[in-house]
Amino acid sequence: MAARTAHPPLLSLSKYLTNKTTINTPTTKIYVAIGTTYCVLSIFSTLFVSRPAPVSGQLLTLGLLTSLISITIPFWQPLAIATFSACMLSFLALPGAYASDIAGSLSLFYLYLGRFFRLKQAFLVFLINDIASAAIILTSNNFPTAIPPVITPSARTSLLEIAEITVYGFTILIGAIARQAECFWYKQANMKEQHLKRIRSDIAKDMHDLVSYSMSQTVLRARVSSEDPAYSPETKAEFAAIARTGADTLHELRILLYALQKDSHYLSSSNDSPSIHAVDNIIVSANLVTHDVTDAGFHMSCHIADHIHLTRAQTLVLSRILREIGANIIRHGDPATPATLTISQNQDCIRILSTNAVSENLNGALPSSGMGILSMRERLEALSGTLTTSIEDGAWIISAVVPQTTSKERAE
Repeated sequence: MAARTAHPPLLSLSKYLTNKTTINTPTTKIYVAIGTTYCVLSIFSTLFVSRPAPVSGQLLTLGLLTSLISITIPFWQPLAIATFSACMLSFLALPGAYASDIAGSLSLFYLYLGRFFRLKQAFLVFLINDIASAAIILTSNNFPTAIPPVITPSARTSLLEIAEITVYGFTILIGAIARQAECFWYKQANMKEQHLKRIRSDIAKDMHDLVSYSMSQTVLRARVSSEDPAYSPETKAEFAAIARTGADTLHELRILLYALQKDSHYLSSSNDSPSIHAVDNIIVSANLVTHDVTDAGFHMSCHIADHIHLTRAQTLVLSRILREIGANIIRHGDPATPATLTISQNQDCIRILSTNAVSENLNGALPSSGMGILSMRERLEALSGTLTTSIEDGAWIISAVVPQTTSKERAE
């Protein structure tokens, strides 16, 4: 059996006190605001209104310091507790000091103990401070070691002060009740949030199974009809337009469903400021395009640079560019040769680069000004971007470049 390591008593006590359980919530600031107001009113009333004798400079300094330290307990808990205890005991040791002078600070101190610490830890601190305070008060007032036949006024005052400090300690229970109430309501809110996430997930699944499937069938039929020689060129062009529009809608729907399942908050992202959700969106879009191309029988590798920053507008345009690139690879590419897709960014621009081999069965050259290419150019021009297409050694290369958003444009 391994021997247990012995720790000094003070070290063990400090580890126990600093092993706290804290609920870091927005209500912490509310506690500090309430505590500040309460301490200011308490100091003013006890030191300047209720007191029969004037206050010395030492009493005033330590009283103010004790109040300020008690307000900082929610932020620097172990350090603030030790400092407050030392200031409180020093205050009580001064001539002419009364426990009622720091009544507000004491009650606030114990309230914070009950709110931000476990109940056992809070009562341990209370017990240590209470015993130390009692010892200081009894020593300062020359309390007799033996019980006299008649209790003197000085001894009665000392006992009342000790009882007063003990009563202040019961505000720990109020803090503990507030802590339990907050825990309960936060658990309830978390349960409701989880329930809403399950509902969003169910909606996304239903939309995927029903709407997405129907849209896929519509796009497929429109593409088949656009290549049917039984139709006139005008009719085939209309079917091709329907197929492109349906494919755009299906792509956006798939991104939306993914976001609905993951986290609905990203839908409220700003259109002008870079957002982590926009980066997630472009990654999802690239992965979906890669998945579609792979399902069509191609081998495609996708590379996305780290630390990409996109605005919502850039994400929407580049997402559709990616979808059109994937459609071009499926229509004109050679499945026997791997395709690549790269998204990179530098200080000046964001670039999408795609390469794929051209199918030998393709009749004629690849279109450089077809509806898909024209649509991509128009979308990029809206962001002052450019589109470049070329064919080299049998490889079809598409490069889409969008200028980096400047700080001035973000502010506007």
